[in-house]
Amino acid sequence: MASFSPVEQARLEKDQAAEELLTVLAAKHDLEERERERQLATQRSDSASRLAQRRASRQAQRATAAPAKPAPRLPRGLADVVGSDDAAWLAAEAALLAAKLEAYDDVDGLDALLGGSSDDDDGAPAAAAPEPDDDWAEWAKLFDLSDARAWERTPLVYHSSQHASGHGDVVWAAGEYCAARILAHGALFDVDLGGARVLELGAGCGLPSLAAVRAGADVLATDNRTPGAIFALAASARWSLAAARDHGGSLQARGLAWGEAPPPGPYDVVLVCDCIYDPASHEALLATLDAVFDENADATAVVAFALHGNAADAAVFGFFDAARARGRGVAKVDEQQLRVTESMRDVCQVRDAKRSLVHVYFLTAASLEAPD
Repeated sequence: MASFSPVEQARLEKDQAAEELLTVLAAKHDLEERERERQLATQRSDSASRLAQRRASRQAQRATAAPAKPAPRLPRGLADVVGSDDAAWLAAEAALLAAKLEAYDDVDGLDALLGGSSDDDDGAPAAAAPEPDDDWAEWAKLFDLSDARAWERTPLVYHSSQHASGHGDVVWAAGEYCAARILAHGALFDVDLGGARVLELGAGCGLPSLAAVRAGADVLATDNRTPGAIFALAASARWSLAAARDHGGSLQARGLAWGEAPPPGPYDVVLVCDCIYDPASHEALLATLDAVFDENADATAVVAFALHGNAADAAVFGFFDAARARGRGVAKVDEQQLRVTESMRDVCQVRDAKRSLVHVYFLTAASLEAPD
């Protein structure tokens, strides 16, 4: 049997004691980890149980205190403004959104985060609505529409929608330019709008369309089929009804994706305001314009835009090269430096003057001489 010196024997005993201590510490750590896991599982179970109890209590209160809230009713006259197909689609979107808000209401605080308001705040616009009891106010809250806004000492009243970011949430400089020129002259340069059939693409808040109605045009304002955007256009069209009757025009709104043919016209004038900032959309936009020109070879498209800095300037101006490649006539007719709109400043904190430097071009089915 091996024998160890006293020093070696002491070292062995010390190592053995250290191993035994590590074993005890590891066992203690395992016990502590299992206890923490047990406590977390208990907390999760208790939290889930409390949440289930709150939901059950609220459901019981709703069942006994009041009937379930019905899906939002279709506002009267909406189908006349947007057409039956888009009205049915909007109704489905509104019902889906209402159901989501109802579900979120089961979680404390989420209704406030989603913009909920008290029952006595009906969200009605500042001016009196033509039909105050027809559920437009409820839809305005669902789709996060602004109150009716008067545009800078003019008779135009419009809505915007924060629910549809990028579609109908900002009044851009090009839209202001066209609306102001139409109001001042009843025309865009030598293009008279009185009695004309007008199509606006990418209408957003629809300011040029609203102005064209006052020039006596029959206008179809279109934008991407996004619930907030189309309903904002519909709400604005509703405010234009009296003006349309007085000036012999009309205004309707439709969902239209670029690349699709618009509803049958024929159209005399196409308004394209601040729509070419994304070069990826140029071909689709030109395809929709092709459908207009195929139906009416005498139509004129007014393309007004500013440079937003999201793409190279040359790529944006490439829209007109692509139009020429399709055999279209292209002529530059104006360039105006506007100030930054209040709407742009509110949303974008704009500092670049190029975003309010408006360029205006005419497109026609075939070659066009630039007007004076």
